Amino acid sequence: MSDARVAVGGQVEAELVITGMTCGSCAARIERRLNRLNGVSATVSYATGRACARPWTRRGTAVARRS
Repeated sequence: MSDARVAVGGQVEAELVITGMTCGSCAARIERRLNRLNGVSATVSYATGRACARPWTRRGTAVARRS
């Protein structure tokens, strides 16, 4: 299940529930994969089993996604 919300500054972020992680290395691997996506900045917590993803920004401006 995921939950999208508007963060401070009007930016949208998504909170994702992640199952199947068995260690901190799993969380790090998922975080690296999410951060490889064009225009995404993400953090993953093994302890909570959640990821928080938001559009990557530079000086408050969202980066346009490539098609």
